[in-house]
Amino acid sequence: MIKITTFGKEIKEIRTKKKLSLKEVAERGNLSHSYLSQLENGKRNAPKPDMIRKLSIGLDVPFIQLMDLAGHTDYKEYSLIETFGGTATESTGATTSEGKKIFDMYSILTMYAEVYYKETHLSEADKEFLINILERTFPQK
Repeated sequence: MIKITTFGKEIKEIRTKKKLSLKEVAERGNLSHSYLSQLENGKRNAPKPDMIRKLSIGLDVPFIQLMDLAGHTDYKEYSLIETFGGTATESTGATTSEGKKIFDMYSILTMYAEVYYKETHLSEADKEFLINILERTFPQK
């Protein structure tokens, strides 16, 4: 796990480079601004993944980036499990006869979740754009 003060300094640096106030980040990420201030000033431990998800939304940075900063090494597994609500098969309820998990691209792009492509955050506009491309490429029969 990263040192407390290092994580907080990094968060503050990201926030100030983006010219965001504590209040703006807190509101966007559904955090208290006092918690964020304590985190930035080294008065809080590096957060757990659920709080890091909120910070990533508030700061508009990839979840993976903040997980790395916090010293979490299980972020890829956590990200997938969190996105699909427990386990992939629990959320979709389906696997192929070979045991492969089934994911519906439309469901992924429309669910209330942070979606990334190669560590790049997809905005709502990006997701809508992809849905439009997919709908033109694979029209309903």
